[in-house]
Amino acid sequence: MRLTLESASLIVDKALAKAREAKFRPMCVAVLDDGGHVKALKREDGASILRPNIAIGKAWGAVGMGESSRQLSERLKERPAFLGSLSDMSGGKVVPVARRRINHGWKRNYRRGRG
Repeated sequence: MRLTLESASLIVDKALAKAREAKFRPMCVAVLDDGGHVKALKREDGASILRPNIAIGKAWGAVGMGESSRQLSERLKERPAFLGSLSDMSGGKVVPVARRRINHGWKRNYRRGRG
């Protein structure tokens, strides 16, 4: 199924709405097509200047490995050497995202100002 600009924009908007509900610090969300090219990206006011690169790198790793960034993060937790290799093979494009378990879901470490 081809990813349209309309669909990519909707994904970004819904992700940012969830981030607001969860009271995350200002975010940036990137959606890439199956070739690893940015289809849609939004950076909230107040998000750091590194957020776009982080969002793109996280999405690039998910596209490149064919699984969600959450699944990739979980799989790489036990294999830090593979993460280093993946980063090297991708020319540094893959960005690992540290997560910690809270109640029933995964939350990024930058929730409510942490990280």
